[in-house]
Amino acid sequence: MPGPSELDKEKTAVVILDYQINLLSSFPKETQTELLARVNKLLDMARDNKLPVFFTQRGAGKPEQEIDPRVVRKPGEVTLVKSKRAPFASTDIDERLKKLGIDTLVVTGLYTSSTVLSTMRCGTEIGYQFFVISDCCADLDMEVQEFLLKRVFYHTSTILDSKAFFELLAKS
Repeated sequence: MPGPSELDKEKTAVVILDYQINLLSSFPKETQTELLARVNKLLDMARDNKLPVFFTQRGAGKPEQEIDPRVVRKPGEVTLVKSKRAPFASTDIDERLKKLGIDTLVVTGLYTSSTVLSTMRCGTEIGYQFFVISDCCADLDMEVQEFLLKRVFYHTSTILDSKAFFELLAKS
């Protein structure tokens, strides 16, 4: 597992999990605004550092299932439509990442107790290392989110808030 002072940009990608209209709208407006500001800054930093960016959404065909338009996406960035919580279970993300030589994922997402947890469990089992950007993840149950970040994810990933991750990225 990478330590908080190590990041190989050549082997790292950012995965934004399920920042969909229907999920984001379940949070208070202030929370939405804060999450969007942080995730868009994360995306800017990733692009500035030439990290590949992937988006996931669960389901398709309904407008509310689309990625929220306030999340700034760029041409050429991949959005994977999945039918399961973890993209590893129902998309070709593993194949795409392997073709790029990626072994480390920087993840954020909605909801922490569902999609983020499932993604990390599946990805860890097949050899990926994770950085979880804690203040870009959200869950409707904050106690569960805190438990996952401090007691579960901690054992298999590096947990950083966005500011600490930006500092790490600048040093790498």
